[in-house]
Amino acid sequence: MFLTLTANFLIIPSLLLVFLQNPVKNFKKEYINIKIEDKTYHFEVANTLYKKSRGLMFTPLGKKDGMVFYYNNKKPNFYNANVKFDLRVYWVGGKNIVQSSIFEKGSFQTHSPNKPIDIVIEIPLLPDRSNDPGVLDGKQVTVLHDL
Repeated sequence: MFLTLTANFLIIPSLLLVFLQNPVKNFKKEYINIKIEDKTYHFEVANTLYKKSRGLMFTPLGKKDGMVFYYNNKKPNFYNANVKFDLRVYWVGGKNIVQSSIFEKGSFQTHSPNKPIDIVIEIPLLPDRSNDPGVLDGKQVTVLHDL
């Protein structure tokens, strides 16, 4: 509990400062469709520093299947501290999933890919994980509508 309060004390003001750098773009929601194997997903795009910092924290899911983050041959660090559900995360290099991870809700443990990647895909999991697509390492990812 103390750790959560301390983290929120640090995270929330930091997000506010990042948000103020470009408030108009931070309010605008953009979406993309991505096909993994034979299933098409509808993701919100984290395309600003604020959106990347916030991710799915404090965010209602609505009709989206999760969130996608673009990087360019980088090894970003992710954690799931203020997200109220577990996540299936896919690390995508080129056009293929190179690694997948499960992030436990409320965890401060950081995760990063084994090698540089281009895209990170977060899919929120139901409490029973019945919607978990599973480990899809090596599977192709097709962006159906790019920004």
